[in-house]
Amino acid sequence: MNFIAYLEKLNKPFIIALGFALVGIVGIIDYLTGYEIALSFFYLIPIALVSWFVDRRFGLVMSLVSALVWLIMDVAAGAKYSHFLIPVWNSFIILCFFVTVTLLLSLSKKTLKHEDEKYQLI
Repeated sequence: MNFIAYLEKLNKPFIIALGFALVGIVGIIDYLTGYEIALSFFYLIPIALVSWFVDRRFGLVMSLVSALVWLIMDVAAGAKYSHFLIPVWNSFIILCFFVTVTLLLSLSKKTLKHEDEKYQLI
């Protein structure tokens, strides 16, 4: 059995919990590496996991949580900005990126499922 098939068999609450745990792990690594090294890409792992194997709604929640964790870790790591709204703006842009990925994954999965059902009828 391949890894994707294994993940599809897991129950959704476990995948959601795994997603939150992964966000926490990435957040801790993000904090430990400091504000100079950008790790925002790695928040996409739990976002993609939850978006694909649970649903879009929980993917959006995971996107919001990831953006908030990114903001908190960035400030906690000591990032200095010329204006206090800059980290808020940056986290908003990151949230938009995360939401875009979530919506694209959701649409891709829906399209793939539709195509699979279409070919099963033939």
